[in-house]
Amino acid sequence: MIDNNLSKRRGLAIASLVLGLVGLIGFVIPLIGIICGVIGVTFGGICLKETNINRNEKNMARWGLGLSIADIVISIFMILLCIFFWGFAQLLPID
Repeated sequence: MIDNNLSKRRGLAIASLVLGLVGLIGFVIPLIGIICGVIGVTFGGICLKETNINRNEKNMARWGLGLSIADIVISIFMILLCIFFWGFAQLLPID
């Protein structure tokens, strides 16, 4: 029988990894990337904070944390890129 705390940690590690991957796939819509990134960082941080965690769960949580941080960075970059190109387009004359 699986310990309830063990299954909770495993679930947080898997959720962090999945949210990191979903955010990377959905970076085209920056809001999805930021939301998935923030939730993934939270889940990964909670999982890594646990003291009794095995190596596989720790690796999943680390990957999820890294991918979620990448989601946030890429999404912010995409927002800034959209703002830049929108501002540049406003400067062009319309004939």
